[in-house]
Amino acid sequence: MMLLTPYVRGDTNVASKVERWMWYSREMDVKSMTEDERRDFIAEFRKHLSSKHPRYSEGAKSALLRLGDEQTIAEVMADVRSGDRKKIDEGWSALQYVNNPVLIPHLMELLDLPEAATLILLDNPSVPTDMGHFQPTRPFWASERIREMLWRCPEFSPETKQWAQNLWRQTGDPLRDVLRQWWEQNKEAFARKDYAAVKPLQPVATPTPPAAPKQTTPATDVAPSTAVASPAKPPPSTPAQAESESYVLPVALLITGGVLALVAVGAAVIWQGRRRKAE
Repeated sequence: MMLLTPYVRGDTNVASKVERWMWYSREMDVKSMTEDERRDFIAEFRKHLSSKHPRYSEGAKSALLRLGDEQTIAEVMADVRSGDRKKIDEGWSALQYVNNPVLIPHLMELLDLPEAATLILLDNPSVPTDMGHFQPTRPFWASERIREMLWRCPEFSPETKQWAQNLWRQTGDPLRDVLRQWWEQNKEAFARKDYAAVKPLQPVATPTPPAAPKQTTPATDVAPSTAVASPAKPPPSTPAQAESESYVLPVALLITGGVLALVAVGAAVIWQGRRRKAE
């Protein structure tokens, strides 16, 4: 992320390296530092924060941000969150040219401030800023810084860097919305400080809505009826049944007639027999 020139690297004294770094604006090879070396540099740079010389005080703050000093990061972000315009500008100035992935989670918090990501016209146009007579709101500035860090920091993959470069067409609230979606997909990688695993914004598939459950009519308690049930009506007969029933009646009558005839004949025979005996 930051390179040390051979001239500075050759000096083994930390204090001497710090002096030369701030005087000659040397870059530091933070990635190659051991944790002990990093702590030594942080302690030495912090000695220069109270310097009356702006080159030393501002340079020391910038270096501490590059080193990822948590105390300095917290102090700068507190200035940016304050309502003091002077402190806000000092915080922006310290963060302006520092490209360190450690800062991105802190800048993402600024996107949630209740401010539009836009430029506002200064009350005193006679004192212009770097953007002319306009002042960027904190979400606007933080969005721009995050985008720039994504494509400048070598810790990120080429795909992520290219994606961030392609965001130059978006600014203000549209850029803030895109970065919020991207952050939800990558915040776990930042928590692990696994910056190589950070990816461009991935399209989110629209979930298929679940099938509506079948509606069943709830059972209801029915009070017993005291009315006498009427006899059930017989079901209507089909054509086949009607045809068969048309044959049943004549046959039944014929059989009945035959039985009555046999009974009559039998009775006549018995009567004739009794009459002969009587004669």
